[in-house]
Amino acid sequence: MLWNTAQFDSLIERTEKFARKHPNLYRLQVALFALLGYGYLLFMLVFLLSPAILVLGLVILKQPFNIWAWFYVIIISFPGVQFAIGTLPALLRNSSPIYGKCLSRSQFPKLFSLIDELQVKVKVTSLKKVLLTAEFNASVIQAPRLGIFGWYDNYLILGLPLVASLSCDELKAVLIHELAHLSGNHSQFDRWIYLLRQTLADTVKHMQQINEGHPSIFITPFVKWYIPFFNAYSFVLARINEYDADKCALKLAGSETCAVSLIKMQLTGGFALHTFWPNLYQQVEHKSQPPADAYTKLLTVLFQPNNLQESYKFLKQALARKTNNIDTHPCLNERLKILGFTSVSQELLSHCFVLKENAAEVLLGKQALQEFTLDLDKVWKQQVESSWRQRYAVVQEVLQEIKILEEKETQDNLSLEDIWKLANLSLEVNKEELAMQRLHHLLIMDSDNVSVHYLLGQILLKQDNLDGVQHLETALSQDVSLTNRCLQILYELFWQRGEVEKSNYYRDRLDAFNEQLSKAKKERSIVSHQDTFCQHGLEKTETRKIRTLISQCPQVKKAFLVQKVINHFSNIPFFILGIVRHSSFLRLESSDADLELTTILKNKLQIQPNWEIIVVANGNSKVIKKMQKIKQSLIYYKQ
Repeated sequence: MLWNTAQFDSLIERTEKFARKHPNLYRLQVALFALLGYGYLLFMLVFLLSPAILVLGLVILKQPFNIWAWFYVIIISFPGVQFAIGTLPALLRNSSPIYGKCLSRSQFPKLFSLIDELQVKVKVTSLKKVLLTAEFNASVIQAPRLGIFGWYDNYLILGLPLVASLSCDELKAVLIHELAHLSGNHSQFDRWIYLLRQTLADTVKHMQQINEGHPSIFITPFVKWYIPFFNAYSFVLARINEYDADKCALKLAGSETCAVSLIKMQLTGGFALHTFWPNLYQQVEHKSQPPADAYTKLLTVLFQPNNLQESYKFLKQALARKTNNIDTHPCLNERLKILGFTSVSQELLSHCFVLKENAAEVLLGKQALQEFTLDLDKVWKQQVESSWRQRYAVVQEVLQEIKILEEKETQDNLSLEDIWKLANLSLEVNKEELAMQRLHHLLIMDSDNVSVHYLLGQILLKQDNLDGVQHLETALSQDVSLTNRCLQILYELFWQRGEVEKSNYYRDRLDAFNEQLSKAKKERSIVSHQDTFCQHGLEKTETRKIRTLISQCPQVKKAFLVQKVINHFSNIPFFILGIVRHSSFLRLESSDADLELTTILKNKLQIQPNWEIIVVANGNSKVIKKMQKIKQSLIYYKQ
């Protein structure tokens, strides 16, 4: 079952209303739905393996058995064995490996003392490991030992950049929220569903990898229907868990501390993602080697949050966003309202630019913090060194090309192609203003240039200039291949800005386009005698070129060219090339002769996606007969 965004949102909206009105009944329905998944898999496993179990029992009991009976039992056992081989490893698979620096209690007693305190307050069972990573995040991961059947190990993941940007109290608020997902204050059922949602996606992905190329007819249809529906129906419960985790943090850490931690994560996280790392990677323009102190520089800035005031725009973006059904987490505004803040006052904001104590220094110690930071510096440099050198070489070539073209530009010797190339090269080295000047110049000379509208629209929107919307609208109206990407950009743009009505408008257009695209692909995937054909409509020069290339294939006897009349994207023609090949009863032919000739023709003609080639051994094919009736369809005939 394929879901578009509108259907998904509609189900969640109905489910939220039902859950508020009948919370216990809603939980019961989710439980029954979860059990349905387990039940189906176990039933199919037992049902399909029963013949194999029968064979094994007869072997153990040494019962006499007719050889033909053995043959039939083995044949009917095969689907069950195939099902078990393709399904059991995925169902019982351990979670993906969890990477990070493992922290020990003896080395970091202050950190573990804080964790122990929070575990008691939140009523959390023991953690198997506490891992330190390079990510700007903190999370709790429950890794199943037996796949969807559970037996979970608990891991606490601490991202060093996040820990370094918070005070101990602020970090405590973050950890309480994460640990609350394991809390004894949550019902066992809620935790089970929460974990099942996390595990199912990983299990299904692994199952598809195992069965790649030969999907199971017993599992694939069920999974395609069950997984999207279960995720949508249990989504409401997952969001309830997020609200409960915030309330737990509010109770144990206090409203102001929780609010400051949420706001500060938007400020520092936005700075790291959108300012620090992009600026660092721009150094490739003039440095052949990556810096050896990337994380040292990042943490230095995070230790002094007063330097982050320019990052207020990232907070504004977060405050503008509305809760959606992509993420189970509520939006920042809703989370702050739970904490008792209807808006972000200057007083509250001022606390975000002051770091009285650094949680990383207090809980890890200055020496250990320095060692961890140096390790991250070293690992990051090793990871990017090769790609950095390659990028540096490319950038130097680009800068040289720009220099040559700019010299031509001073002499007014640039062609339209040169201007377009210069605009793209300028973007390649982050010279957006220069690129925009050249793109505007191109539009003056050719106002309908789709590629220019598409590129200029993206640059303008990146600069928060809404004039880019019209450029993307122009691009998608003239080139259907850009429609999906343009609508996706515009949907994400208005979602980021918190303009729900406009984001929904583009989301609906995107869903409608993808639905039409799916129908178009299906319509073009099959050619039969029941289709309606019309004249190909190509110029004589084009058909002459096709005829010449076909004549180079001695196997071809006749060639017919028509268009298939289609309903979806009818402005993009769909050409059918019908080939009748030479065939003889006296000559042995490969069983793949039709396929081999099709491959040869596709390579020679450089067939585009809106073409299809049909090869038959004689002219008695119903499709070929129907094509023959179209005027001027015969474009090649060999006596």
